[in-house]
Amino acid sequence: MKKYTLLFVSLLVSCIMLAQGPANRTAKTIAADVLAQMPAQNQETFNSLMNDLASSGEEGILILTQMLKAPGQGSNAQVEYALSGLTSYVSAPGREAQQAVVLSALNKAAAQATNATVKAFLENQASMLNRPYAMTEATTPALAIAQRNAKAALKSGRQQDRIKAMLQVMSMLPAKDAQKTAFAALKDGNKDYRNAILSAVSNKADKGFYNSLVKTMLKAKPDVQADIINFLAAEADKSAEKRNLVKNSEAKWDNPTMNILHNFVKTSGNFDIVEASVSALRNIGDASSIPVIASLFSKNDSKYVALAQAAIASFNGKINSDVAKAIGNASPAGKIAGIELLADRKATVNLGTVLAETDNAFSALISEAKLIMGRALSTPDLLKLTAIYNHLELAPEVMME
Repeated sequence: MKKYTLLFVSLLVSCIMLAQGPANRTAKTIAADVLAQMPAQNQETFNSLMNDLASSGEEGILILTQMLKAPGQGSNAQVEYALSGLTSYVSAPGREAQQAVVLSALNKAAAQATNATVKAFLENQASMLNRPYAMTEATTPALAIAQRNAKAALKSGRQQDRIKAMLQVMSMLPAKDAQKTAFAALKDGNKDYRNAILSAVSNKADKGFYNSLVKTMLKAKPDVQADIINFLAAEADKSAEKRNLVKNSEAKWDNPTMNILHNFVKTSGNFDIVEASVSALRNIGDASSIPVIASLFSKNDSKYVALAQAAIASFNGKINSDVAKAIGNASPAGKIAGIELLADRKATVNLGTVLAETDNAFSALISEAKLIMGRALSTPDLLKLTAIYNHLELAPEVMME
């Protein structure tokens, strides 16, 4: 008899325990349990509670939404935390079925809400599930809150708040998730946002990320291309390790990043892209880039010439031969820039090139000086003439013609 009594008690306890499992608890019980444990103490508890709540169906979710109070009638902190956490939880890949249930419940609750503040909160949560958004599954409760804040900032339209919130998210994301978020940011229309997220992924970037970024760059619009190249330039300037990663990155095995940047310098008609490419090549510091950058001396636009001159001046090692060759095809301003670089490096071995080009290089400046002399000299003209004279100090007698 004692044996049967023990068996009966054992079965009774098992039934009681089974009845308390998620599948056998009422939606009202699940909602109450979730609220009682908000905020969750750890990620495991958080995931379990959110899964229970999502599994309770629309009924359980609507029980929570009906607890939301109008401003001044009590705190909504725990309910909002639970609903925001639920939105974040079902946003993760693989939970599309639960997401559909939650979205339906939120839409119904928003339609029934009579208070404007409550209605706005519910609509905001629903919009987060309606909008494709580059958010990965929260790995900590703190990250879930940060993601919620980022989504709310996006909804508000305040870019600085949005950037600040997303930078907090980026600091918490695992490397691969941060990289995915950075690629998603490149599709954003706001330049400041794109650049902020790219900067934030720097300490989580690896060889694979740089390679994928270069592939993306080739297909991107010019403004995004410039952003990516400027990011690569900044990366190359941070450390020898990053410089090598950028230098050795590639879109594919036969199209390395260095070749792509060289091609941008030689063929792009977009100054922002050329400027960014020159900056990247300068920071990488490979001597093979010197003749490519020096080819800009052929431009009649002074900003290209100044860009090339400043970049080449920053290279360590020998620049003289490449610069001397470029002077032959250079514009007048480019010839001056090239000669100045050779003079700064005391390139006496290239003296023949300098002398051969001097007349051509200075002819445009001499003509300009004569034009200035032909009219009443204003202060700006005097300053300009002084600058021309300084260029011509090797042969000052030309000023007397």
